[in-house]
Amino acid sequence: MPKVDVLTLEGDKKESRDLPPGVFDVTANPVVYAHAARYYRTRQRAGTASVMTRAEVRGSGRKIWAQKHTGRARHADAQAPQFRGGGRAHGPRRGRASIHFPHRLRRLALRAALSDKLRDGHLRLLSLAPIESPDTRLFQGFPKRAGLTAGRVLFVLDPDSRQAYLSIRNLPNVTVRRATSLTAYDVMASRSVVLTDKSVDLLSSRLTEAAHG
Repeated sequence: MPKVDVLTLEGDKKESRDLPPGVFDVTANPVVYAHAARYYRTRQRAGTASVMTRAEVRGSGRKIWAQKHTGRARHADAQAPQFRGGGRAHGPRRGRASIHFPHRLRRLALRAALSDKLRDGHLRLLSLAPIESPDTRLFQGFPKRAGLTAGRVLFVLDPDSRQAYLSIRNLPNVTVRRATSLTAYDVMASRSVVLTDKSVDLLSSRLTEAAHG
């Protein structure tokens, strides 16, 4: 069973904790990671790209020259795609792109990504006490005190840790997510991951039940 040290905000070891192997000791095919990254990056697109077709371009609908006896190809109006200023043929239209990625594979990708961070030594567990008001200084320097290497750090909190969320979100090179909405792409896009006690419980409940369901 995987085990990790629980640290305080000062970087001191408080205790050790066993982590559920069904969430933190999982391997996955690299194809699953690639599909997960493609799925979540596609979901981030706004889907606002759009061009005008020949029916939407402004201009006269007059036939540009006679049908016959000109020695040239027959055409209707000047809004056809082959003319300068005409409409676009087969261009992008407004709408959000979608890629099919089953929930079972999404959960597998998240479990495997967390497991990889733990195996590589880039996962830390933080014992977080209640915070009365936002204070960024409490978390400033914690990655260094926890022995994490340089790079983007992902903090995963439980939904009730609003004051901690407000404290962390302004730190440079740091991303903060809630355990209820954490994705595999969030983990893969970060160098290191910091979980709180409650976020581990939420992730374990969410992913373990899904794995058995």
